[in-house]
Amino acid sequence: MDMILSPLISAISGLIGVILGGLLSYSLEKKRWEREDAKRFDLERRQAYAKFFRVVNDLGDARSDFSTDGKVPRHLQTEFVNSLTEIELLASPAVCKATTLFAEVVSESIFSRNSKVPIDQWGLRREHLLEAIHSEMGVDHSSMLSSLHSVDDGAA
Repeated sequence: MDMILSPLISAISGLIGVILGGLLSYSLEKKRWEREDAKRFDLERRQAYAKFFRVVNDLGDARSDFSTDGKVPRHLQTEFVNSLTEIELLASPAVCKATTLFAEVVSESIFSRNSKVPIDQWGLRREHLLEAIHSEMGVDHSSMLSSLHSVDDGAA
């Protein structure tokens, strides 16, 4: 009886070892693939985010320069829409949602020339978007804010 069980136990323990080793190897590889995938588009994401904020700033700066009919220059409208599209293609769902919420405030206040949009909504949604971007990029948002405030305090 021992002669039959001994090889069977050895075979089963060997098989269990191979299965566990395979699962562990797959798990480690999967994590590596996920890290590589996340980093693959980091540069493009940062550029898309920077472009979006640059376009929003250009819209804000140009708002007082709009023609007397109150229309936003066509090239700024196009850049705004194109930058939103880039973010939709590259960003995480959280960043896409935060971008959409901020873009709504920008659209209402600039394209519709709606002065009823509270300035705190602009700031809150912008802050929410920055927080989502920092989270996606693995940057501690609170430390970014505290370092910015310390620079502001030092300049004052």
